[in-house]
Amino acid sequence: MEDNGLYYPPQLLALIVSRIPNDLMKVFTQIWNSKSTNESGSSESGITWTSLVKEIGDRSIVEKALLIFEINGFVYSESSALDRRQKKYLPHSVLGRQLAKYLREQQN
Repeated sequence: MEDNGLYYPPQLLALIVSRIPNDLMKVFTQIWNSKSTNESGSSESGITWTSLVKEIGDRSIVEKALLIFEINGFVYSESSALDRRQKKYLPHSVLGRQLAKYLREQQN
């Protein structure tokens, strides 16, 4: 995925994050953690919608979160090489990393 010089100014990122409820942020955390544990770049990287629903426990929250994070560019989806119907969600290499770093700094 090309980054095309994407970057959110800190004030805009703070505004976006302030508008997203914590239960939706947990979805991003799951997506980020799935990337972190599979950084080899294999076809196993990313997390499926089904896995997200199992981890979060609420289908509605997962759907809302994916919509918000995909629209804002923090997350993208790609089809599985084995089953094109099975999408995997991954954090964007620039915006996803920027959001993860911001969230980590806010916790400290």
